[in-house]
Amino acid sequence: MKSCTFISAAASLFIAAFFVYPASAQPVGQWPMFHQNLRHTGLSDYAGPSIPSLAWSYKAGSWINSSPAIGSDGRVYVGSYYPDNRLYRINSDASLDWSYRTAALIDSSPAIGSDEKVYVGSADNSLYSINSNAAFGWSYKTGFSIRSSPAIGSDGKVYIGSDDKSLYGINSNGSIDWSYNTGDQIYYSSPAIGSDGKVYVGSWDNSLYSINSNGGLDWSYKTGNAIIWEWSSPAIGSDGKVYIGSLDNSLYSINSKGDL
Repeated sequence: MKSCTFISAAASLFIAAFFVYPASAQPVGQWPMFHQNLRHTGLSDYAGPSIPSLAWSYKAGSWINSSPAIGSDGRVYVGSYYPDNRLYRINSDASLDWSYRTAALIDSSPAIGSDEKVYVGSADNSLYSINSNAAFGWSYKTGFSIRSSPAIGSDGKVYIGSDDKSLYGINSNGSIDWSYNTGDQIYYSSPAIGSDGKVYVGSWDNSLYSINSNGGLDWSYKTGNAIIWEWSSPAIGSDGKVYIGSLDNSLYSINSKGDL
């Protein structure tokens, strides 16, 4: 059975797909959000090819900084940079299914809900919900641009960070459930969600935050003073430990109680 590995880079205007042979005989699974799942394990069922061959490429209207998501039907979702500012849905044969234009660039990686609705952040300060037929569902306006990638909880809530320093929990109908203000911007760090519903995200204030499902602070952990901002997104191990990198040259492993 064949699957596809996708690459995107800021210097590139296209998405490339390569033939990859599976490490097991299991059916192809979807890749519905940034780093595959709520824990951000980023683990694929497929081994990389020893000799990759290009299957197809699709040229967008500008470079691609967003990471693709793959639906259960094999369609690929990805955002594009200024001045194109589009969310693309591309069929597995490289033909365009549809695109949806936002008012500013899309750095955020899309997330696909169980109902096939697609959620993505834009630098126009909005989180968008787009229906599977490309129709606008709703948007939620934050206080500044969104470069963080959304995570969809088991309860259907969408969690995303914003440059306005806040982590948001937004209901599936587009209404706000809660927001939590950190000490500084939540730039590219994207929230991960533990099995207990706690949400983890990094902030420019050099801290990793653990936020309860009701929007209250569980704990925060301060990384080294040399850090300027956190580009890294947390990943959660099967034992509940949280892993995150920092610009103080360190990788941190923090237990579920907030201790190093």
